This record gives sequence, C-alpha cells and structure tokens, in this order.
Amino acid sequence: MKNLHIIILLLLSALLSAKTMVIFKSDSSCTPVFLGIADSGKLTSANSMLSIYSKSVAVNTPLTAIDSIKFFDAAITLSPEMLYNGAFAAPAYYDSLNSNVTIDLRNRTVAESCVIITDPLDLSDYGNGTVAGNRTLTKVLVRVKASIPAGSTIKCYWSVGNSFFTDSGWSSWNAASGVNFDIAPVGNKFIKVRLVLKAALITEKPLVKGMTICADLSPADRFVKGLQITSFENEKIVKGPYPFGWEDRNNATLKALITRFRLDTCGKDSTTEFGKVLALLDWIARRPNVTLSTDPYPWDINQVITQTGTINGHCMSYAEVMISALTALGMYARHWAIEGIDNNNNHEVVEYWSNTMKKWIYLDPSLDTYYKSKSTGTPLSIIEMHNIYVNKQPITCVDAKYHYGVYTPTYNWSTKHGYTTTGHMKLTERNNFHSQSSPTFNGFGQGFCGFTDLNMWHNWTDKFTPPYNNLHYNCGGATITCHSGRMRDYWYTLNQASCKAKRSGENTITVEFGNSQPFFSHYTVSINGQTAVNAGSPYSWTLANGTNTLEVTPVNTYGEKGIPSRINIIY
Repeated sequence: MKNLHIIILLLLSALLSAKTMVIFKSDSSCTPVFLGIADSGKLTSANSMLSIYSKSVAVNTPLTAIDSIKFFDAAITLSPEMLYNGAFAAPAYYDSLNSNVTIDLRNRTVAESCVIITDPLDLSDYGNGTVAGNRTLTKVLVRVKASIPAGSTIKCYWSVGNSFFTDSGWSSWNAASGVNFDIAPVGNKFIKVRLVLKAALITEKPLVKGMTICADLSPADRFVKGLQITSFENEKIVKGPYPFGWEDRNNATLKALITRFRLDTCGKDSTTEFGKVLALLDWIARRPNVTLSTDPYPWDINQVITQTGTINGHCMSYAEVMISALTALGMYARHWAIEGIDNNNNHEVVEYWSNTMKKWIYLDPSLDTYYKSKSTGTPLSIIEMHNIYVNKQPITCVDAKYHYGVYTPTYNWSTKHGYTTTGHMKLTERNNFHSQSSPTFNGFGQGFCGFTDLNMWHNWTDKFTPPYNNLHYNCGGATITCHSGRMRDYWYTLNQASCKAKRSGENTITVEFGNSQPFFSHYTVSINGQTAVNAGSPYSWTLANGTNTLEVTPVNTYGEKGIPSRINIIY
C-alpha cells in the first residue's frame, strides 16, 4: 500500500507539471477543490474507481479515491456582484448584504423580467492579460447557484463564438434545460450566459447566488520555442449597455462657436490636456449672465451665447457651452442634472473624458470649479464626488473664483451648488442636439426633476438615493422607473484599443482588436516601430528572434488617435 501511495503522488506530480489545471469534485456543483500534497490522504483508500483525465497526457490513469475528482482545463466562478456588473443586468438589484442578485421591483410590477448577461468569457485567458494557446472549448459545464420560490422562474441561455470584442459570428441564444447544464460547443473559444428571472410575487423573488463555469479545451499546440511576455499594457475596456448619442464635432454650428471666440487658442500656453480644459472652463465661467425666460431651455448654442459672449440662462446654459466647445475641440463631454439629498439645491454640470487620466472628470463651468481627492490630489468624477458627499468625507474644491461671470472670492460652494448637489443624479444620454433636435424636452434645464418625463434617461440609484414614489418634494410625486445602480451603465471607458492574443503558430500570434472609441474608423498597428495603417482584425503577427513589440491604436473618422495597447514579447 505504501508503494501505491508513492505511485499516486508521482502520477499527480507528473500531471500537474504537464499543464495548468484545476481539480474538481465531479458532482453537479462543479465547485473547485484544490488538492495539494497535504490532501494526498484523500487518495489512499476507497471502493470507487475513476480516471484522472488530462487533455495533454496520453494515458488515463485509474486511481482509487475517497472523493470523485475530475481534471478540468479551466473554470470561472462568477460572484453575484460580478454577474450584476456584467454586460447587462436590468432591472436588477444587487444585495451585497445577503450576497445575491434579484429583480429590482422598486416602482415596478411583477410582470417585468430581469435579464442578466455575462460579458464574453474566455476560459483559457480570463484575465485577458497573456498570450493564450490556440485552444477551443470542447465541453462546458454551467452551474447556477440560486433560490427559486414556487411560481418564480430562472431560465438559462447560452451563446458561443470566436470573436471576443464583437457580436460577429456568435451563435443565437440557446435555451438550456435548467439552471445546471452541460454543452459541447466544439470549435468555439468564448461563451456568454444569459439568465432571465421572473418573480411570482414582489415578496417571492428568485435569487441568484453565483455561477460556476467549468470547461475542457482542445489540446494545446506544441512549439519548439517558448515565449516570454515582458509586458502587456492592455487597456481594460468597459462598455455600457445603453448607447450615447455623440454630436458630430464638424457640425457647422459648433465650428462657428470655436471660430467666433477663437476657443482653439484657449490654454495655448498649457502643455497638458487638463490645463487646456481648465483654461476653457475659466473662459466660460467669466462670461456675463442674463436671465433667459425660455421654457424649456433650448440646446441651441446660438440662443444660449450671444455674439458678444453673454450667456443667456443659468447653469444649464453654461454647461451647454462647455459641452459644445469641448465637442468641437475633439473631446467627449456630457451633461448631468443633479440635486442634493438633504436640500432642494439642484444644478447642471459637465463630465468630460480625459485621455491622459483615463477617467471621467467633473467640471462646473458656471462656478469655475472642479474637485480633487483630499488624499491623492486627483481630479474627481461625479460618482467619486457623490460617494464623498453621502459618506461625509473631506474633499478639495479648486475654485477659480468666477461665478456666473462675476468675481466672487468667498462663494460658498460647499452648501449651494457645489459637491453637496451630487446626490440624486440623472445623465442626459446624448449631446447631439444640434444635429438631431428631436425629441424635445418639456422643462429641459430645470434641474434633476425638471423633465416632464423623468424616465427618458437613467437616474443613478444607491442606498442613499433609492428610487422614490411620491416622496421627493421637487418632482411633483412622479415615479422613477428608469434607474440603475450599476457603475458601467454611466462610467464606461472611451477612446481605447484593446487586444486578445493567442499563439497560432511556431512564430505567429493572432491578435484580435477591440475598441471603445466613438466614431471609430480603423486601427493603426506598429510592429517594432514600423507602422501599418488600416490594420485588420484579427491580425497575424509574425515574430522575429529576440524582442518583438506590437502597439495597436484606434483612429476615429476625424483622423484622431485614441489610447493604444502594447505587447512586448521575447521569442
């Protein structure tokens, strides 16, 4: 028996050194069980026989074991939070206290279904940070941990494909037989899972506690030489599920605005993107202000700013000028209507996407302010300011002292229209009002509750700002049903290139490109400093002996380059 123990341990050692694998119980739970030398006693005696299965080892070796075990090539366990923050989840509610995802029926009826869709899942390179082998799925086990009350349902669907960044070539959604199912998607590399939740009663909702996906992959190709990845600066694209209507920066009205006030010279002495933006912010805040009686407020730059530079209206008008100018100057900016939680102060502000800081940044063009982290000094987005506000933490206001065109050195930004209005927040999900005037908006520009239809665009919700019904003093008892507490629905990324790489030959890597760039046109690829324009995806990269570098950059229809990704490999 002692010799048998030694043989078993030697076999396990050989298998584990032959490939990276995870050991699982082979019951229906598909739950990872990591076994090491300390667990070898589990393999000493039992009455059942099984085979240890490994794709890269030719011989199946029978072993006697207490626990049934099976070797899978890879597995992914998705927590409730990960499922909630996947490609799509609505109307969904993530209960972090009880660790589940369920239907969000606040201000809704049980007639609605909740749909949860994962991002494309790559079982061979889940982190998207390496050069994977040229392997495809051969068998996949999906196990959904859930609680389903009588009368409620959870229906599962799956789709497979070979394109990570696009929907091209993906299969249609296939209905699974239950919440635990096995499929054989031979020849496909990626998988997505969709869950549809339906409640019988508001008090009897199905709960999703997590999902585990186990997979076997096709045999890995064997090559003479290995690869050493010295760096992989791969942009992490976060896509929101709701489209944003971006304005054409070549719109004649916007170009006339830039020409009329020579706004392209703002910040000409600044060497940074943010410095130029702050110069524009200060120029707008210095514009004199007169009351505009139009209701609703027009998103028409010719009505909002006069030929002499006077701004008609209030904070909404200043925000429109800032967004229009940034758009015409080649940046991406958007409008927010916001309101305090414990006061009736409402405000209209701007966020712009910073390529250099790779984040959204809050700007207040009517008060000439932005905000920084007290600890790091980093400019903040509106959600970062919201979290500071509701948690009563310190913040730094950078105030250039011009407020609605008037120099005001002691303006009380903390209690009036400063960060304490970042409570209830609504994102205007387009800024293309000059090229597309409809639909019109009754009460547009009258703050968070100024819209006749509060559910035209998404409202941010969390435990501090839940959706309300006949509770909010400023919204006339209207019911909000269009809301979300998912970060990626609002704070997605822009202007990036990303890539997914696999080794497809002895000296060949196939690279698929993806991007988050509005008005995307094509990719520019640089190989060891030599640039190829209009590179297609997937791209075949031939390695030379020694150091190899690939850099991919997105280019939009205006000829402007976005944020690149880079891979450095020694072959």
